[in-house]
Amino acid sequence: MKKDYSFLFIIVVLYILVRSVNFTRHLNFSSEQASFTLKARQLLENKKIELIGPPISWRYGERYFFQGSITYYAMIPLLILGNWDPIVSSYMMVLLGAIMLVPLYYGAKLLFNQKSAEILSYIFCFFPLFIDYSRFFWNPNLQLIFTPIIILWMGLFKKYQKTIFLFLVSLFSGILMLFHYQFFLVILGIFLYYFFFNKLSLKQKITFIIGIPIGFSPLIVFELRNQFYNLNTLYLFILHFNTVFIKKNQTFSLYYLLSILLFIFLFISPHISHISKKILFILGVVLCVIITICYSVVPSSGFGMAKNWNYGMELQAHEIIKKNLVSNYNIVNLGYDTIAIVQKYLLIKDNIKGLSDDYYLNKYLYVITNKQDIMKNPAYEINTFTPNRIINSWKLNDKYTVYLLERL
Repeated sequence: MKKDYSFLFIIVVLYILVRSVNFTRHLNFSSEQASFTLKARQLLENKKIELIGPPISWRYGERYFFQGSITYYAMIPLLILGNWDPIVSSYMMVLLGAIMLVPLYYGAKLLFNQKSAEILSYIFCFFPLFIDYSRFFWNPNLQLIFTPIIILWMGLFKKYQKTIFLFLVSLFSGILMLFHYQFFLVILGIFLYYFFFNKLSLKQKITFIIGIPIGFSPLIVFELRNQFYNLNTLYLFILHFNTVFIKKNQTFSLYYLLSILLFIFLFISPHISHISKKILFILGVVLCVIITICYSVVPSSGFGMAKNWNYGMELQAHEIIKKNLVSNYNIVNLGYDTIAIVQKYLLIKDNIKGLSDDYYLNKYLYVITNKQDIMKNPAYEINTFTPNRIINSWKLNDKYTVYLLERL
């Protein structure tokens, strides 16, 4: 037990350390993060239960395929702990991920052995993809962080053979699929593992099958109440496969594999557990040093954000707008998000009034832009703001400027 505690203490500290290096410069708090946070705030203030959450990236016309709302509710405690500040709240998620090393370690240890648990913990801590996607709010990221709970239930079921733990495996699998549909492949893998490589009784098989729809029940209820909207949408997607799924210059995104990779590493770990503890320790130290050095390089952009743009610049623009506030205004960010949802979230957080409801009736417009002729931009938020004159401008850096326009 003392060895377990010592290892967990060290690996938790290292997990936090490598993610803390240039944390604010790497932080991604852009369009989706701001819209998720606004939605979470709205649900909390209105004390509202909502069944559906954000749509997946694919769509057909105006037809969307929705995921669960669990993302919003999972964010609320972290946002409250961080006082709704994006930096502090996102760091709360890092701390949550560090805590999840405990169920990950013990789950892998019960499933296989201590060496497997240590190897999987190193991977969860140091694998670059896991580092990048465990530092900001997003539904696949939250799914990854909560996945170790299922591994713990799997380990407890193997040790005690109690049906309740098998039920919790399937129940939490259904719950985690509400975050992102990539977990369907994980559920399929767990199903094959239990039904073909473990001797389950009929009662246990039925229990496992029942648990998944119970966990996934919010979206099942949504389907029943809305004439199977998602299933009909999926049918449309299949009918128009080329239009929906095959797009020019579209690349495969690695975040589709986050939770899947963790389970692949889980089942690989016992096959490489012959590595000596000394070599494993040295490897961990080397990985920590290399990754810390790599992340010590100050990035010019936040992770996944527009070129030469980061959350710090969002704050700079926000401070400029606060200090030079007018009435009946709106905001445009031509760098990556025309409706400037991050700026609007920051205004709401700071309880600043005067924002117009639309882009047709506003008297003033703050425009955050890189080097371009702003009136030639095709976005209606800017090209309908005519005639106008520039009242003021403020440079954020050599790439971006904030303009204040007045409609004439």
